[in-house]
Amino acid sequence: MKQFSKDWGTNAVVQPSHHEVIAEFVPTTANLDSPSAWENIAIDSGLPKRSIVAARWVRKPEHRKPGQKVGHAIFAFSDSRVANNAIQDGMVINHKMVNVRREEKDPQRCMKCQQYGHIARECSSEVDVCGQCDRNHPTQTC
Repeated sequence: MKQFSKDWGTNAVVQPSHHEVIAEFVPTTANLDSPSAWENIAIDSGLPKRSIVAARWVRKPEHRKPGQKVGHAIFAFSDSRVANNAIQDGMVINHKMVNVRREEKDPQRCMKCQQYGHIARECSSEVDVCGQCDRNHPTQTC
């Protein structure tokens, strides 16, 4: 590791990998803002105390509909086995058993040609393709 840091410079940082899952229909009263709240969720769910390393709402609370009672949340685990246990067994959040599924990353899509596998700044297409009507103009002008 020392040699790695020396080769990459003093600013190199090793980031631990996280395993993200989506918890569905979580009560909006749930606190996802602090490590102590994550610990309580882990304990209530029968998971190791410090296994949740991050949590956030899929949609920011300020963008919720008035009176919305549930929302989806993303939980990050430090251990893939614990994430798989949460997927298999569900989680208990605010005394409610919620379904948990694997978080699927959206495939990379070019906003210029609408093809998958690259982004607009790397696009070799000479024309813009609208993402709404499929004609040759930028999507934002449609």
